[in-house]
Amino acid sequence: MRRGPIEIVTVGTNPNIQITSTDPAGGGADLGLWIGTAGGSVARTSRRLYLLSSFAVNAHQRARLLGFRQYLTIGGFEPVGAATAGYLLEIPVTTPTWKFSDGNVLWGIRKLPPKVRAQPNVGNQDGLAFRSGQSPALLFETILTGPPYPTVTPPFSGALPGNVLVPELSRFFDIRAPWHKPYETSVPIEGPCTIQLFASVQQTNPGTTQLLPPTTPVFSTVSGVAPEDAFLQTYATGMSPITITYLRIAGSLIFEYEDWAPGGMPKTFRSVSTGDRVTRDTTVTGGNEIRQSGAATSGCGEEDDK
Repeated sequence: MRRGPIEIVTVGTNPNIQITSTDPAGGGADLGLWIGTAGGSVARTSRRLYLLSSFAVNAHQRARLLGFRQYLTIGGFEPVGAATAGYLLEIPVTTPTWKFSDGNVLWGIRKLPPKVRAQPNVGNQDGLAFRSGQSPALLFETILTGPPYPTVTPPFSGALPGNVLVPELSRFFDIRAPWHKPYETSVPIEGPCTIQLFASVQQTNPGTTQLLPPTTPVFSTVSGVAPEDAFLQTYATGMSPITITYLRIAGSLIFEYEDWAPGGMPKTFRSVSTGDRVTRDTTVTGGNEIRQSGAATSGCGEEDDK
């Protein structure tokens, strides 16, 4: 028996709310984690590692990954009078393969050990976690500058932690699951383990990135221009150029828990100190059923040798 889909969405503090709140309780939460407009370095180790969504599968429990969503924006602040920050201009990245000439985002759904949580550190706070966590956060090894737009040294040099859940979702560079149309899949998972969605961001450097010249008529005579390039040409190279960078990032995991069959744990399972072992005839990955005799599902245990 299945117990309804669950969706875990990236929610973080929005530093751009103007003397107001986002809910009746006076909170400042909003969709996504804010990357900020500070230019990045082209150094490979300067990436920013974000934990976007996470769920746990306990021992003797099954779940199924049904899909996921991605959300990424670019933007900046248009000066308005004497305002310190200015007016926020932001658009979502909708072209699947679009990226800055010197910036990019690596996404991945990964399988980690059970009971992953934030490790103790004085720098831990809402949206900022030392090396690992359970809720959406920018992961850090060391903190260089604090909120509202923290800059950090990433753990693992910005690489995605954990192991492969299914190969096609372990590392990818495109927006294949836009917010309005989630990517559908059907991946069975055996506990105990933790499933997490990560994004490793190489922020652009506005001082050196390549841009279209302001005289390029992208709106009127160049057909098929990406909306992200049109946005950049309008605001980053106009009469009063502003700094445009990756600005906000979010994601979600859609899954459901599955109850064991009546009568207790299936005979193909046995409890051992290193986890639960399973032998199954069918695995489902990426929406396609693949029949493999004796193939194990996407669990954190080991395949039964009997």
